[in-house]
Amino acid sequence: MRQQLPSLFPSPTSKGQHFEQVAERWLQARGLQPVARNYRCRGGEIDLIMHQGQTLGVAYVDMVSRSIPTPS
Repeated sequence: MRQQLPSLFPSPTSKGQHFEQVAERWLQARGLQPVARNYRCRGGEIDLIMHQGQTLGVAYVDMVSRSIPTPS
């Protein structure tokens, strides 16, 4: 029987938001500056829009969580 471990995050949304913030800090540490977060458009949502100097680029962050199977 698999034992369920307690979650560090109260919801999948909060988990995704946490790791988007981690990704944003990582990009900022490499010189990029935020322009917009969670920008909604016809095609969906862009999680982060960042720029570096005169260059505007899109950093798409998609957090996917998978469980690790335990040996039987």
